[in-house]
This record gives sequence, structure tokens and C-alpha cells, in this order.
Amino acid sequence: MTNSPSPAPDPAAAGWTALPVSGSPFVRELGQLWSRRDTDGDIQLGFVTNASHANLHGIIHGGVMLTFADYTIGAIGARLTGNPNAVTIDLNMQFLSSTQIGEFVAGSGRILRQTKSFLFLEGEMHGPDRQIAAFTGVWKTIKPLR
Repeated sequence: MTNSPSPAPDPAAAGWTALPVSGSPFVRELGQLWSRRDTDGDIQLGFVTNASHANLHGIIHGGVMLTFADYTIGAIGARLTGNPNAVTIDLNMQFLSSTQIGEFVAGSGRILRQTKSFLFLEGEMHGPDRQIAAFTGVWKTIKPLR
């Protein structure tokens, strides 16, 4: 008997909207990103994991999850403040559960505090049936580079 992976979830069928392709080549490695508002109206982002995201143990690499956490709360901070010109200066993540190939991962976040130059954010990541991670970060607003 072979252990075949489950078919990939269909985020569109679950009410998610595909986001335009990121301008960052690194973020594009996550694959198609998805967005929706939860029942409270808060922004959620998501992606479907695949074999290219796996580590040597066959589960999703922690670096992939950190990349998604960074993108998630950075993008949510930009949407909530209307200012996309901020860079990560600190990101802390607590891994609570492993993530499997083919799972849909959803991330959400919120601004804890905002000053003239800094955003303090927190977020969490969930799989289909459990919390995967919790994270906090600090973003510094910068002048537009272009």
C-alpha cells in the first residue's frame, strides 16, 4: 500500500481570493497567495504548501514558515496603515506544530502599537485543524526607495 498525499485544497472554493503575483522574487517561492476577511472582518492570508517547501524530514521547512509569517504581518500592517514602506527589523516565531506537504496554511495578524517610525505587530498561523505558529515583529517605516 502506498501513502499518497491528499489532493491540494481549493482555496477559491472556500472563499479565498487569489492575490496578484508578488513583486518580490523571494516571496513568489511560496506560490499562489490567497486573501480573505474572516468573520470579524480581519484580513487573512494563505498559501498551499508543496514539496518544494519541505525539509529533509518531509515536513515544511521552518524558513518557509518564517517567510510566510514575515509576509503576512508585513502585508497586513501595510494594508491597515496604508503605508507599504516598512521593513522588518525584528521577527520572533514560536513553532507549535509541524506543517505537512499539501496543507493550506492561513495567517492573520494585527497591529499592537504604532509610532511615527515603528509598527509592533503580532500574528498566528493555522493549518486545517490546528494552530501552527505564533509570531511577533517590529517594522520600521522608511522613505520609498523608488
